[in-house]
Amino acid sequence: GNPLVSETYIIKSILVTSAGTPSVTVTNNSITAIKSAALTANVTTELLTQPLIIEGGTSFTVQSSTTDSFDVAISYLNIKKEVTT
Repeated sequence: GNPLVSETYIIKSILVTSAGTPSVTVTNNSITAIKSAALTANVTTELLTQPLIIEGGTSFTVQSSTTDSFDVAISYLNIKKEVTT
């Protein structure tokens, strides 16, 4: 899911494997972070070359250009902001 307002995700890795050959687009808060990364069938591909920051209360999507099924594995660090009153 997307981070709560009181959280920040630091995504270190996005691994994608597909049975077909779609391209994959990653968006962070409606901004395209990775556009049309081409996949090779049955090969695992790392999409990131550096960490990606996802701020709390925003959206993060990984979308395929086709209806081919694909698997996504994401490695991330969740930072919870301390709330003081």
